Amino acid sequence: MSIVKIDSPHNPKYKRLLSLLTDSKGRRKAGQFVIEGRRYVEEAIAHRPESIDVTIGIDVESPMANTHWILSQSLLKKASILGNSDGAMAIVNRPLYPPFSHLGVRLGLILDGIQNPSNMGAIVRNAVAFGVDEVIITPGSCDPFHPEAIRAMAGNWYQIPIRTLDVSSWSTPPDEIEWVILDRSGQRGFSDIRTDRPCWVVIGSEGNGLVTPFLKDKRRNHSVSIQMDNKVESLNAAVTSGIVLHYLSMSKAPQ
Repeated sequence: MSIVKIDSPHNPKYKRLLSLLTDSKGRRKAGQFVIEGRRYVEEAIAHRPESIDVTIGIDVESPMANTHWILSQSLLKKASILGNSDGAMAIVNRPLYPPFSHLGVRLGLILDGIQNPSNMGAIVRNAVAFGVDEVIITPGSCDPFHPEAIRAMAGNWYQIPIRTLDVSSWSTPPDEIEWVILDRSGQRGFSDIRTDRPCWVVIGSEGNGLVTPFLKDKRRNHSVSIQMDNKVESLNAAVTSGIVLHYLSMSKAPQ
């Protein structure tokens, strides 16, 4: 492993780090993203060492990383998205997943048009907590590997497949799928959900709801609402995901 000291903001390596932190197109093109915080870097080294490309920090190194960078304190402070950074970061290769298949998915989650990266990350964290098998993101949603999303995932980015929706793979979904389309005006309640079937939960953005035609077409017959006091118009998308995924995970748990 090579060790590189970086003291200048004009260093190409430092510019690469800033690009991965600030530019979603740059992250997609590179197939990489950044994690920050000693705990999360150490977890990635322990559980996904092959994904680590560069470690950054005083003494956080990975035996499988190609390079270790030591940044000056001023450059670390400028790059950090944390208010009280401990100086540990890593540039990580995006996970590669096997081809998508409906088979074996007992509980899946589709996020349609979610725009807030912190909400995206919190929802993925909920998905891991409540046993979701797949998370699928529709085109036009925010980048699930945005630094704020990764931060909100609390180190769980590697625990579950996070894919972009390929409509062709849904052209003939299995008939036995139970769609759970979250909608504040939905006519069904939780007790109407067929939990004996594979369930796919669909959550749209707080502002626009569902935006993908394929999913909007299913809303009429499959929308579900969360009962709550009418003083509150709607819930945060991450809170909504936690409520419905907890219910479904408990309903599907072996008796």
